[in-house]
Amino acid sequence: MRLARTVTDAALSELETASADEIQDLPIVERFQAVRALIDEIKVIVPEFAEYSGYPVTEHGPAGRQAIALRRLAESVRHTQTYLAFLEESRRATLERIANDEKLMQRIERYDHDLSDDLRKFTLREIHKHHANASQKTCFAGIRRTNVGFFEEARQYYPRFKMQILVAGYFNGKANNGQRAISINTHPDTQFDKIVEISQTIHHETVHDQAFQLGMIYKNGGRAKLGDMAQDAKIIRTLFEQQAIIPPGIRQAYRAQLHEVVARDQEDGFCVEFIGLLQDRQTERDLNIPSSETGYIPAAA
Repeated sequence: MRLARTVTDAALSELETASADEIQDLPIVERFQAVRALIDEIKVIVPEFAEYSGYPVTEHGPAGRQAIALRRLAESVRHTQTYLAFLEESRRATLERIANDEKLMQRIERYDHDLSDDLRKFTLREIHKHHANASQKTCFAGIRRTNVGFFEEARQYYPRFKMQILVAGYFNGKANNGQRAISINTHPDTQFDKIVEISQTIHHETVHDQAFQLGMIYKNGGRAKLGDMAQDAKIIRTLFEQQAIIPPGIRQAYRAQLHEVVARDQEDGFCVEFIGLLQDRQTERDLNIPSSETGYIPAAA
């Protein structure tokens, strides 16, 4: 099976009938080119989706065949165990760094109650900084901090589409020049004023950010630095270069993308361990144990 840059009806039929292994055997560039072509085709079939990428495109609607093909293509691309192990180690190191930063921990404990929005923003940037430093020490590939910006946007209503959407945060990376940024919504609807919830968002977006950085390191000739993660970096580089990121409106395919799968998994793991860290701190206070006499060690996966 071979896919063209435009997905013909015949190619669509092949994607519908091919086994998972047959799809996985296709060159990664061809798969991402097909993703881009299918997204463009859905925009023609569903004009509302062309106008707004969050408009729901279901597998049972007018563009159902294309949506199913997108999901199957998304499911065919996965990270290596080496990269997954890096994410786990980086998360644990991030939590350990946070736990050992007493000033940050004090702000975290005040975050929900009496911290100003400016200090909340500073706190989230510090959490991101620890994540970046932990990842740099874990893989030595050149991961850096990224600018964390903030915006305020209420839940958006689309009466014409009979739907509403709330964006808690997002990552934006440009493959042509490597520019990147994380943006976090400060509107109360996003639970910006709740440290557990908003720290999950910053962790999720930082996972996206660091994957993009690895892709750019690969693109700029840093394959030797990446070691066993070079294949993962190549995939991310190709994903961005081919503009093959599936929009959230195509929900099942969107959630099946490799970068969304790992970001959700890491976000969930971070949440559990972060809550555990806060509970341990409370227990220490209840027992009158000075925090300097304890050390936080995240549980092994």
